Amino acid sequence: SVKSTEEYFLSQRSKANKIISFIDNISVVKSVLELGCGTGGILSKFKDLGCDVLGLDLNELYLEEGTKQGISVRKGSLEVLKIDEHFDCIILNHVLEHLVNPREYLIRLASFLTDDGILFLEVPSVDTIHDGSMGFNLFEFLTVSHCTHFTTKTLPMLMESSGYSMIKMNNSFEPIYALFRKSNLAEPPKACQMSESLLHSSNMLRNILDYRPLL
Repeated sequence: SVKSTEEYFLSQRSKANKIISFIDNISVVKSVLELGCGTGGILSKFKDLGCDVLGLDLNELYLEEGTKQGISVRKGSLEVLKIDEHFDCIILNHVLEHLVNPREYLIRLASFLTDDGILFLEVPSVDTIHDGSMGFNLFEFLTVSHCTHFTTKTLPMLMESSGYSMIKMNNSFEPIYALFRKSNLAEPPKACQMSESLLHSSNMLRNILDYRPLL
């Protein structure tokens, strides 16, 4: 069922607890930017902790709800940020998979992180289907609005090639939660990484096809 904007705000607030727990050392975070912030429910939890927050989104109804809830929001994406705006934490919660060129976006995004800032990512992962989510049904996972499909191998490679180094990443049974810092060097994937990733993906897809008929 379709949530009202207020219900969506409350569901985002609830989800924020998991993000904050994953970040762990939240005391060092003073300013937070969220791209694709929806109604700003996630940011509201960070605001409760004393952080300065800013949310960007394209949905005017969501932004109206965020404003009503006291969250600073703007309509748009990176183009509405000022060149001198920097944040200790940037959140991309189910945003990266919708981008046609995520690497280009990530490179631009890095200029808005403070030197010691962190980037939190959540993306859906093919690994979850391999682990039994959605009854091993890959077709339920595939969505028209998703331009990129990640695995626990491909996401770190993308991030390294975009100028980030990984702090930590969760296990594969859930959507991927991961934290990154800016790196001084954008490294293209090594041949061994690409080979390992390809093998990982092909094995998962083969197993998914093998598992489904048994159900």
